[in-house]
Amino acid sequence: MNMETMKSVILVILIAFSLILTVALWNYQPIGEVVEEGQEVIDTTQLDGEENDLVSLVEPEQFVFHDLGTSYSYEDPAEKTAMYDRMKQWELSNVDETPEQPSFDEDSHVVEAIFSEKLPLKVLQHIFTVSTGELSETQVFNRLFFIHGHEDNSSSFYQVLAVDSTDDVAPAKLRATIDEDYGSQLFNELEDKNDLIEQIALDGSISLLGNSEIESTIYLPEGRVTYPEEVLQTTPIPLVPIQNDLFPPNAVVSSSSIDGHRRLATTDRRLDVLDNETRLKYEYMIPNRANPSPLLEYDLLKSSIDDVNNHVGWTNTFYLDSISSTMEKATYRMHFNGLPILSSETNVEIMSMKYEQGEIQEYIRPLVSFERYPYDNTSTDELASGEDVREFLTNTDKYNLDEVEDVKIGYQLKEQRPNLAYSLFPGWFVKLSGSWVPLEMEELSQNEEVS
Repeated sequence: MNMETMKSVILVILIAFSLILTVALWNYQPIGEVVEEGQEVIDTTQLDGEENDLVSLVEPEQFVFHDLGTSYSYEDPAEKTAMYDRMKQWELSNVDETPEQPSFDEDSHVVEAIFSEKLPLKVLQHIFTVSTGELSETQVFNRLFFIHGHEDNSSSFYQVLAVDSTDDVAPAKLRATIDEDYGSQLFNELEDKNDLIEQIALDGSISLLGNSEIESTIYLPEGRVTYPEEVLQTTPIPLVPIQNDLFPPNAVVSSSSIDGHRRLATTDRRLDVLDNETRLKYEYMIPNRANPSPLLEYDLLKSSIDDVNNHVGWTNTFYLDSISSTMEKATYRMHFNGLPILSSETNVEIMSMKYEQGEIQEYIRPLVSFERYPYDNTSTDELASGEDVREFLTNTDKYNLDEVEDVKIGYQLKEQRPNLAYSLFPGWFVKLSGSWVPLEMEELSQNEEVS
């Protein structure tokens, strides 16, 4: 073969190879999503929300002031938050993590701070300044008792007890003291009681004031209370920053439609956009490896808060709702006007994170943020009194009082179709088998609209 023939053969081969590459490029369909012409690639991992810290997310759900056989609580949830903000400036001294069990009588001056979930003692180091070493991550509390006492020389002292009210044997887990300046801020609320309303116990008696036992007393406002209805509008939360935060950099992400909803997926991760694009559910199929010890409650709190902060994901007001080291899961619930949203059609008010081997295994959150509709809404509902609720639950066959885990006032969130708006309706709720349901009182009208 002469030189000219060889050149011709090489040229034909190159032309054929070029044609093959051209056809391949024409027919290539990328696995990942394609950015349209003129569309800017978004590489941010931050939403237009807020960062949050542990101390803000574990705010007590109630302060109960016990005075001479009668109990009171704040009428306005904003007053409760204001007192908690003052508490954050206090210092705990003389800390004892193996205290004697307390004893109370009807003359005791005591204030309870009640939390929605059991918390590790170490959380107290975030709420207060603590003049000691590290507190326990395994011992837990769900109530703080502030006690105003007097020595023999009539000088005042203020003690703090961290208590697990579900522990029948040794409920007190920590005892400390606070300065008189701090304690007086709390007990001065009893001087005029302008911001307080009387409370009653669901079981008919407040055991704390009758004997030395500490129980998980459920407190109800004795009289009728009013709360506003609200009309809310929604703003979509962009998906891309969350996707960028949860998926590895440069991951090839496919987009598909599964059962009518959008799914983004890699070989081991998927993100489903649910309920008309109002919620997402992210799952990481972690390979089967030797499972280390589960995260303890304190580590779950820190990890879940940090992971939401990574994409500035606190887009409404949330507070800790539950935490479980067994399930390695932390759940946060949306609040409005100081009340928890306890019911909705799709659980859009819930944000939860589940972990495995120290990594996010499941993340569920809203994909919309809520704000008041831009007009004045003066509609309020007057709810049934705590006295009526207690009488109904005591006498009805509809509920077994022994199975009632909690009772409280909260909001029901209802979508206004097709207006792309939501309404919040206040009402009484009962907790059964770990779930909140509206309290159905056939004989009583629990809501009366007033303006």
